[in-house]
Amino acid sequence: MWYVRVGLGWALVAVVIGCAAPAPAGTSSSAVPAPAAVAPAAVASPVAAEAPPASVTACIPARSDVILPVFAAQEGGYLAQQRLDANLPYFAGGQVDAALAAGQCDFVFGAGGVGPLLQGLDVVVVAVTTTFSPGQLWGRAPLRTIADLKGHSVGSSGPGSLSWRTARYFLQVNGLAPEQDVAVLSTGDSVSTFGAVTSGRVDAALLFSPATFEAKKEGLTLLYEAGSSLPLLNTAIVTTQRYLGANRDVVRRMVRGITDAMTRLKADETFYGAQIGTFTGATMDPATVHEYWSAASNLYTVPPRGTHAGAVAALSLYAEEAANENLDALAQRWLDISIVDELYPSGASR
Repeated sequence: MWYVRVGLGWALVAVVIGCAAPAPAGTSSSAVPAPAAVAPAAVASPVAAEAPPASVTACIPARSDVILPVFAAQEGGYLAQQRLDANLPYFAGGQVDAALAAGQCDFVFGAGGVGPLLQGLDVVVVAVTTTFSPGQLWGRAPLRTIADLKGHSVGSSGPGSLSWRTARYFLQVNGLAPEQDVAVLSTGDSVSTFGAVTSGRVDAALLFSPATFEAKKEGLTLLYEAGSSLPLLNTAIVTTQRYLGANRDVVRRMVRGITDAMTRLKADETFYGAQIGTFTGATMDPATVHEYWSAASNLYTVPPRGTHAGAVAALSLYAEEAANENLDALAQRWLDISIVDELYPSGASR
């Protein structure tokens, strides 16, 4: 586990920039005015300068573009601007759910804490930063469409993982039965899964950026991508009902800071390039940065307002574990975007 301390002068978590919020002092590139559509309501007044900073722990499960907003919020100073002093521990994959259940995280910036939710923890999603799955199914010749996968195999990171659940979901919504029509195989982490499909160990694979950019270069064919037409609560700001009840103003400031960071990531290619390079440790030339930014800017939902349909779809990925649950009722308890509606009331919905 690694962690980074978010002081008042610098931050590690990626957060979305608010539409009208100026870039805090000390950032490496100038602020870009936020869209008028996300102008905060009067209730979202700046945090009083004399208020002491609140210490929070926000756990992250990966170093990817969907997790970047919390890192950018820290590195760009947007959490500090909201008077938040954050520790950002990293827990690989499903370990972040265990950390949330153990009380090690005030927040999780990730897939929504469904595992702990189904185990009875009072998990609540307060903002949804990516409202569809960015995963894509890529295949080897002669495969051309997802229908061609019948009788073939798809690689994913393994049973129980989000990529495994998403691959099965993509097959199901296209009329294919996992295991019966298409074998969903465990191929390891994202690097190993990419290697499995390019080497021919599997016929197709569920890939995420940046592997999706490399897939085309390797001659693979895009078989399916859901995009925003298939709503899914993919990435969110997650906490517990108990923490929310006791620290609502802190949660509000966390949502505001991350939203401010997302707005800037969407609008400022230079800022995005600096943040993604630092976050992932990758060295990218300007053309690569532009390609990544053009795709990633569509990932971030501003304002971060999730939908009930997306919550139900996300819960359905855990259909076996949630066999005895009413998913509609569970989604009602799980998703609470009242803070988003308070901050960004235009077009508010629940």
